[in-house]
Order: sequence, then C-alpha cells, then structure tokens
Amino acid sequence: FAQLVASRTPSDAVFLTGTRVHHPVSDLAGRTVVLGPAYLLADWGIAYGDRRTDLERIYSGANNAPELLRRYNVRYVVVGPQERGEYAINERYFAEHYRAILRSGKFTVYEVGAESADLPVIGCPRIPVLSSL
Repeated sequence: FAQLVASRTPSDAVFLTGTRVHHPVSDLAGRTVVLGPAYLLADWGIAYGDRRTDLERIYSGANNAPELLRRYNVRYVVVGPQERGEYAINERYFAEHYRAILRSGKFTVYEVGAESADLPVIGCPRIPVLSSL
C-alpha cells in the first residue's frame, strides 16, 4: 500500500489518516498527515484537541466536512484498518462524494482536493521513502 501511495501521489500532498503510530502513509510513503500520534504531540506540548475533533467530523461525513478538508489543505483521505478502528467512518459519504484513486487490500484512498490551507500541518516530519516496503 505504501509503495502505491508513494508512486501515485505527489510528495507534497497532505493526507487525512488515522493518528496511531506507524501509519504506512507517513512512515513508509513519507507523506504529510493532518495529525500524527497524539502522545508525540502531547510530549511536545502541542494542543491537538480541536484538530482531533475536526478529523472525527470529517470521517463521519459531517455537513462541514468539505470546509474542514479545505481548512487543512487535505488532498487525500485514507480509509483503512487504522481509520476504521479509530473513527466512526461514514464510508458511504466518501464513496458518494469523492473519487477513489487507489484501492489496495483493506485500504481505499479518496481524492478530495484542496487549494489552500488556513492552518499549519501538524504531524510526523517527512521521512524518505523506503526502497523496500
């Protein structure tokens, strides 16, 4: 999955993903995520509660989901095992409103677009793409 993300998406794209440690999008594909692991952010003294609530709203398909996606400059939304375990995902919402650009095993990546960001991205720093996945 990570190799597909790395080869089929721009390296500067922002992804909405689950926030648990070792997500393949951030750790293996080297992509930026909206919110990284909460314990790391807490250790660094970064307030993340509002952002976490916004992620829950987006994944639930709330009325303001498109606005929140634009706010965080999200281009792709991942729905996979980590996200399903962490959020109450309205998968029908994503299937009806956005184009799935990648399906691999239990993962689906939706292209949601985004032109500008109002807030800085908080997440794991970019890391190089690993050659052997």
